[in-house]
Amino acid sequence: MRVSLCIIGVFLFSIARGQGSESITLKESSILILKLYTADNFLTTDLQRSLNAEGFMVKETDTIPSSDSLAIQLKKFGQLWVVSDYERHLDSSYLEVLKSYLDSGNALYILADNEPYNADANFLAKNLTGAEFGGNFLADMKAKASYSSDLACNVVDMYEGFTVSSISMPESVKPQFIGSEGQVFIASFHHYKYKILLDGGFTRMYTKWNAGSETYFVNAAVWLRGG
Repeated sequence: MRVSLCIIGVFLFSIARGQGSESITLKESSILILKLYTADNFLTTDLQRSLNAEGFMVKETDTIPSSDSLAIQLKKFGQLWVVSDYERHLDSSYLEVLKSYLDSGNALYILADNEPYNADANFLAKNLTGAEFGGNFLADMKAKASYSSDLACNVVDMYEGFTVSSISMPESVKPQFIGSEGQVFIASFHHYKYKILLDGGFTRMYTKWNAGSETYFVNAAVWLRGG
């Protein structure tokens, strides 16, 4: 198992809070990836392999459950990763499910891409964090970390994604990574029990996978888990 210094640091921080590794449950280390975008028929094989190596259990699905069914499924998962499509699939009933899910101490990762692939991402982000995705940035280069990033430890030469969107920055949202055109495209929201990551470049999940992307996504999963 490859354990980054970032993970060790978070682990030591957890111990300092009296939350050692024995307190990490199977649910907290379980991730459900809900793919609303399916046009590329993409698989997150490399991503799942990297997360599995760090002790995470990952389930990927492109079947959109009813909001009631999603609420039942989420009882087994500590993180939900939502990959947005160009049209909205989720309504207010899903939003209420996710609010309850976050209130219970779970985490959410919202992944968008260039317009128009931000429909559900914007619906969720605006209602839960106040932030918004927008724009069409031809990326296909290396991202750089924000000076105050919580997710950048050991991340070297991370691929941005083929095209990306930017994220508006209300005071409640913290920048994490900057794209090659200077726009914030990864940000975080941590308020009360809500722990949410916002990402404007979901093609990075399955395109030009490299060590930088691998380390970033492991860091993201650990941050969302809280250690």
